[in-house]
Amino acid sequence: MKRAGLFLLATCVALLAAPLMAQTPSSAIVRVAIWKVKPGMGKQFQDGVRKHNEFHVKVNDPVALETWEVTSGDDTGTFLRIVSLPNWAAYDTPNYDTAADEADSATNIDPYMEAGPVRWWRFLPEVSHGPMTGTPPAMDEVLFFHLNMGYGRDFSALIKKITDAARASNWGVHYYWYVLENGGEHPTFALVIPKQKMADFDDPPVTFQAMLEKALGRAEAEMVYRALDKSIHCQRSQTIAYRGDLSYTPAKK
Repeated sequence: MKRAGLFLLATCVALLAAPLMAQTPSSAIVRVAIWKVKPGMGKQFQDGVRKHNEFHVKVNDPVALETWEVTSGDDTGTFLRIVSLPNWAAYDTPNYDTAADEADSATNIDPYMEAGPVRWWRFLPEVSHGPMTGTPPAMDEVLFFHLNMGYGRDFSALIKKITDAARASNWGVHYYWYVLENGGEHPTFALVIPKQKMADFDDPPVTFQAMLEKALGRAEAEMVYRALDKSIHCQRSQTIAYRGDLSYTPAKK
C-alpha cells in the first residue's frame, strides 16, 4: 500500500452514505459467493437470478440476499451474492428447504454461470466508522489489504487508532472494515467505502491526512503511516455496483 495507498481512504469516499450490507449485525459473518457468467449468457443469467429470487419470495425468506456487480478490478463482470447472519451458528438453521433451493438454482442459474469461490468475512464494528442502517448505496469501493504474516494484531491496533481519531474528530467520512475468516489468502482485511455517484471519488472537505494530524499531531500521525507501511504486503481494489433488480429483499413486517 505505502502511504499513497492509505490516502485512498481519503480520495475514494462518499460522505454520509450507507455501507455494503447496510443492516449488517454487529460482528456478523458475511458469506460472499462469486458468480462468473458464461460468455454470451448475460441476459439468461440475470433472468435466471430474478426467477430464483422468486423462490425466496415464496418461502418468505427473512434474510436479504444482495447481488452486486464488479465494475472495476481483476474480477470486472462477475457478480457477488452476499448474505449476512449474526454468527456462524445461524448458518446451521436455514429458514427454508435447502435442497429445494439448490434444485431451483440448478435450474435457473447454474446453466449460465461458472462456479466461483466462496469467501467468508467477519464485520468489525469496533474499527468501522458510520451507521449500519439504511439501504445499500449505488456503489462501494472495496480495498483489500494483504498483510505480512504476524502483523494482524498490529494492523488491527492501527486501524482502531485511526477510527478513534475519526470518531473524536466527528469526521464526515464513513467506512467499514471486514476481516477474511475463510476462503482466501490470510491475513486479509477489506475496507468498504460507500458512494452514491462518481463525484464521491473526489477528496472530502477534510482530508484523511488533515483529520489524522489534527487528532494525533503530525509526529504520531507519521508513526501511524510508517507502521501501516510495515504491516501491509500489498493492496488491491475493486468497485462494485449494487444490483437491486437482482437482489432479494424480505417483505416488511
